[in-house]
Amino acid sequence: MAKPLPNCEQLSQASCVISKGLSDPIELSVTPYPIRVEQLHIVNLQSKMPFKVVDAQLIGLNMNMGRIPLMIQSMTPQHTKIELIPASCVNPKMRWQLQLIIEQNNQNIPLQYNFETQL
Repeated sequence: MAKPLPNCEQLSQASCVISKGLSDPIELSVTPYPIRVEQLHIVNLQSKMPFKVVDAQLIGLNMNMGRIPLMIQSMTPQHTKIELIPASCVNPKMRWQLQLIIEQNNQNIPLQYNFETQL
């Protein structure tokens, strides 16, 4: 039997489960992992029930990089892909926050996940 995925507190692993505030959990996975600067990463969100990613942004926490809007692609009502390309910075260890707004059962749920990149 497969080991259950951990809850998403931060993006500190390749796969985790989002359950906070949701009526039905959503599995989040990042490929490739770990997340590196100037490299395309795909964030996959999948659930048994329909959901919609209303907004996805990337924000630098330890250096002002502005709010970077991310490309959202709804594959099916239960599967969404987000393209993530963290920018390079003079700071060798950059802290980021992935901010999502997910609509499920006509409710918008804001979610935030921190992660680090290194040059």
